[in-house]
Amino acid sequence: MSRFPDRFDLLVRKVREGDFTPDRQIDFLLAAFFTLKEAHLINAADEVSPLPTFLELDEAVLMPVFTSADQADTYTSERGQRGDHDDLCLISMPPAIVLDYAESFISYGCKDWFINPGPFGFIISLQEAQAYQQQKNKVGQRPDIGFWIPNLTSQEEAFWEDNGL
Repeated sequence: MSRFPDRFDLLVRKVREGDFTPDRQIDFLLAAFFTLKEAHLINAADEVSPLPTFLELDEAVLMPVFTSADQADTYTSERGQRGDHDDLCLISMPPAIVLDYAESFISYGCKDWFINPGPFGFIISLQEAQAYQQQKNKVGQRPDIGFWIPNLTSQEEAFWEDNGL
């Protein structure tokens, strides 16, 4: 079951196509991710004792995180993790809370997120996400709202405005 790229997918593509260093791309993608109202994890357990799913990639343990329920639905359906008529069981919360929650799994070896696994997906270390949130908090931004990119240049600001971001 394929789906059309959504707004976040298109943002990832635009950032990748832009003339930015990989570190700067991460800044942009984190800024967009942390402005979402909700991020979603696939619940591998039950509603009483939720537990997110994990995946392994090159011996690294990653937590798949989704920017929309539709992203998670496509991911689980394409991998045969649930049937077409089975309910999608998600753990949904604001991205800043997902970060706090994910930190509790570091001791189990999970040190990275895989945001929207697939062609528009990207891997972010929890350390990078924490550093972004700390820097955002340091300049006085609330951790759960607002769009903030560190040291935004006028050229980069024009990129965001030109692309309706």
